[in-house]
Amino acid sequence: MPRPILLIAGGSRGIGAAYATAAAAHGASVVVNGTDVAATERVVEEIRAAGGTAVAHVASVASWDEAEGLVQRSVVEFGRIDGLVNNAGINTLCKADALSQPMLRGIIEVNLLGTAFCGVHAIRRMLDQGYGSIVNTVSGALVGLPFMSAYGASKAGVAALTYSWASDLAGSGVRVNAVSPMA
Repeated sequence: MPRPILLIAGGSRGIGAAYATAAAAHGASVVVNGTDVAATERVVEEIRAAGGTAVAHVASVASWDEAEGLVQRSVVEFGRIDGLVNNAGINTLCKADALSQPMLRGIIEVNLLGTAFCGVHAIRRMLDQGYGSIVNTVSGALVGLPFMSAYGASKAGVAALTYSWASDLAGSGVRVNAVSPMA
């Protein structure tokens, strides 16, 4: 059986880095994405030092073109994309009246649009292959938590994408699920 090929969007730190290193430890070849060059390379070096296979791809998932390039990197580097973990996300804790346009845009663009952009590009590849798996990261904040209104709204959007994509792709060989970690 060939090695699975996984793309971890937001894999340069925290839970995303843990996903990347765990997947590599279980035999996957991993494309690690982040926006910080040093942090992204550090995860790749850790995977390689442990005997795994990984490449870094620094890009912002909030850009349609960069998200497409990220998925394309998996295909160019490893020949396909078997799985996408949409984990890229940001948050700013503040009361509703302290939110600003840049805060709102940043959170929605990375968390919701970034998930959508990476997902759409991966879905296209996976449908061509006839298989694949996407795991989107959601959060309990979608039900409303103090100081997390924008983050919760973005994750509610990701949950809606997940439900809709799972329905749209039923029977195609491409699965879409979500995970809600307690970070």
